[in-house]
Amino acid sequence: MKKAFLTLAILFIFVATSFAQTGTDKRFSLSLTGGFALTQMDDTSNYRMTWDYYAREITEDNSFNIKAENGVSFSGFFSFLFSPNFGLQLGFGYLQPSVNTETDFRLTYDDTTESVTWGG
Repeated sequence: MKKAFLTLAILFIFVATSFAQTGTDKRFSLSLTGGFALTQMDDTSNYRMTWDYYAREITEDNSFNIKAENGVSFSGFFSFLFSPNFGLQLGFGYLQPSVNTETDFRLTYDDTTESVTWGG
């Protein structure tokens, strides 16, 4: 808790002093950023349906496994200030991590089970 409070206090000091800038006002601003994106997509989704077909009970089970790899991100902003308090900003961003998916499908009918696994 003390670390979090100290971190927030330091961030508050940096933000508060950034408003105290002096000098001439600029009408244009260009910002470019880049970094390493730590994605947190790692999940499983399950689907199950049971239905009857000519007095047979058929069950479908499907499990989707999804995991994204970490990647590189880029972004940028262009700002045009009409006045010191009003402006227009355009931005762009790029992040395209590699997403690995796998599906486990199982079909059960008449005491028979067929299953298949595929990626993609």
